[in-house]
Amino acid sequence: MAPPVTSRPARGLIALLIVLVGLLAWAFWPSTPNTVRLGLDLQGGTQVILVPKPVTAGAEITDEQLQQTVAIIRQRVDGLGVAEAEVTTQGSGNGAAIIVSVPGAEQDRVVDLVKRTALLDFRPVDTLLNPEPFDINATPTPEPSASASASGSASGSASGSATPTPTPTTTFVPGTSLVQSTDNSPAYQGKVLALDCTNPEAYTGGIPDDPALWLGTCERNGGVKYNLEPAFIKGSNVTGATAGLPQNGVGSWVVSLEFDSEGAKALAAASTKLSSLQDCGSGVSPCNAFAIVLDGVVVSAPRFNEPILGGQAQIEGNFTAQEANDLANVLKYGALPVTLDPVDITSVSPTVGNDQLRAGIIAGLLGLVLVMIYLMIYYRALGIVAVIS
Repeated sequence: MAPPVTSRPARGLIALLIVLVGLLAWAFWPSTPNTVRLGLDLQGGTQVILVPKPVTAGAEITDEQLQQTVAIIRQRVDGLGVAEAEVTTQGSGNGAAIIVSVPGAEQDRVVDLVKRTALLDFRPVDTLLNPEPFDINATPTPEPSASASASGSASGSASGSATPTPTPTTTFVPGTSLVQSTDNSPAYQGKVLALDCTNPEAYTGGIPDDPALWLGTCERNGGVKYNLEPAFIKGSNVTGATAGLPQNGVGSWVVSLEFDSEGAKALAAASTKLSSLQDCGSGVSPCNAFAIVLDGVVVSAPRFNEPILGGQAQIEGNFTAQEANDLANVLKYGALPVTLDPVDITSVSPTVGNDQLRAGIIAGLLGLVLVMIYLMIYYRALGIVAVIS
């Protein structure tokens, strides 16, 4: 006769207890990332209403452009690592509006990230200029000649009043927006000289430039004015963008770019040509310099010291870690097909979500209590055991 099987429930209970203790230790261990990402209704955040405008004045915004814009904005917002972000549209055509709701993110950062057109191009530098505006039509005040001041004759003193300084017929107004032209004509150069890069309006960016035209614009901090040739690489040639520190680990953050085959060929051709001009002896600007332009403003102006044949480049602009990551984020997903004007920026309060959460918890507890009462009334003693279990 086989010996009876001995039941040992204590072993099972001990094993279950060990598993529970292990799970609790893992859940509450300090290094465990157990923070729950709350949505807009529970955490609060920022809501931005953007009005799209066509890049070309008078053009009509198509549904395809709106869908492409929404997709790019959604990718940029997702790059912030936030949960429950919403990007929706209202209306259509030139009367449409795009609503972006991002929980917990910094307001200024969200607005800058979603409205940036991110139109990137690489241009050879023609001339570096002082940031102050200059009027080429100004008539200098004539200085008195030495003979006239020294004559002192009676006839000279009695001849009458001095010749007045000519009064200009027009008032000089410094420019505060980028200048473009099909060629480097004197009229265009005059507008470039009149550009006032000491005015923040001239270097805040946000105005997309035409890569096929000459460009007069400012550095991102307004320190230098540039006259730039047509672009040899456009942002559409960028296939990847990552932020990081330089290879030697010293200095500000940079953004590394990768180009498609067309962009790589253009970069190789331009770098080969410009690097051969580094000893051109120009006193106006370095002949091997090129400018990296983002939304109409120069973010970096390095030089080609040797040909670049690998199809990769870096943008250096004294970036912080956040600035470099945001720039890589917008370049990675491409330029917007329209420009965006933020017409309303609202900080959303989490009050409504907290009220709903509190009401849900109260309803759940009441339901649990009612179930416990029902079990104890219907099953009596067994109901108490069921409630305890």
